[in-house]
Amino acid sequence: MIAAVAFYAYTIAAFGLAYVVGQAAISKRPRDWLAGLNRVGQFIVELLECPACFGFWTGALVESVGLWPQSIPGHAPWVARILYAGLYTSASNLILAIATGIVARPE
Repeated sequence: MIAAVAFYAYTIAAFGLAYVVGQAAISKRPRDWLAGLNRVGQFIVELLECPACFGFWTGALVESVGLWPQSIPGHAPWVARILYAGLYTSASNLILAIATGIVARPE
């Protein structure tokens, strides 16, 4: 039960982080500044504003530093564990972004 609550809290926190960094008004000025630098800055902003893209890297980072709340079998290669965490976070962020109307539902 405690593991399920931790996993739920992680999912909501990851989505909240993606929202604050990529969509919220508080981060609009830094995103605009970064996009105005050059094409690389524009590309980085596109990745930051994409909940699925931001979620993948969030999940990969969280697993790589050992903070992933769900136990992934220890015998799995580290690359597989990082990919699992990244793909889970990417998918959950996209589902929550569509459910809340942050991004349009794909056709």
